[in-house]
Amino acid sequence: MLRRLLKSVQNVAEKVKDPLSTEPFIVFEFKSAQDAARWRVSSDSTFGGLSSGTIQVAESQGASTVGRFSGMYSKGIGPNAHPKLKKSGFVSMTGRTDSLSPYIDLESYQSLIYRVKGDGRTYLANLRTDNWVTGGDGNSEDIWQAVLLSKDDGGCDSGWKDVEIPLTSFVLTWKGRVVDAPVELGKTKVTALGISLLGNDEQPEGPFCIEIESIKARHELDAASSIIHPDEKEAS
Repeated sequence: MLRRLLKSVQNVAEKVKDPLSTEPFIVFEFKSAQDAARWRVSSDSTFGGLSSGTIQVAESQGASTVGRFSGMYSKGIGPNAHPKLKKSGFVSMTGRTDSLSPYIDLESYQSLIYRVKGDGRTYLANLRTDNWVTGGDGNSEDIWQAVLLSKDDGGCDSGWKDVEIPLTSFVLTWKGRVVDAPVELGKTKVTALGISLLGNDEQPEGPFCIEIESIKARHELDAASSIIHPDEKEAS
């Protein structure tokens, strides 16, 4: 406990010392089993679906160590499913801070950069914030989503990509649907980041695998050609 407290104080001190640093801030990386332990996998299996997944630290070509999110995507419904479960096909990973604060403060940042290697499937980037927009029981969170990788990005052997997503590109969703309201993301109240496999009729069933080397926050949007911006990717 003392070691964790001292580490948190040190992290805060470094941010205060150089609050206007132009270097990207590492929100998540995967260097050890402890890094992977900050993440949780959820799927439709909670309600009787057949999808499953795991997150583990692994070695990967072209990177030192990565978080490998893999498993099985299914639209099937098990025999003991909840009576209200009519449609299935959902699996995601969610990471939370290990500091004393429950929030990931992104107030001074403009974008998130995901260094990832996909498998040809479509994935979404997720942000969770304190729930004050969609309502709830006091323990739920608002979920904001943006396209991370599309099915046109190629397979696992297509190489690593740095995908930069402006925070303004995340849209509020509720039960998988976009909330049609002019709502601004509360960047100081981010409780978690996540990646989910897009569940729709076009997503094929079967094994999936996405590797994540890091997730960083940047003060300014990078105009470098090596960075993929989702809006530009869709327009091309």
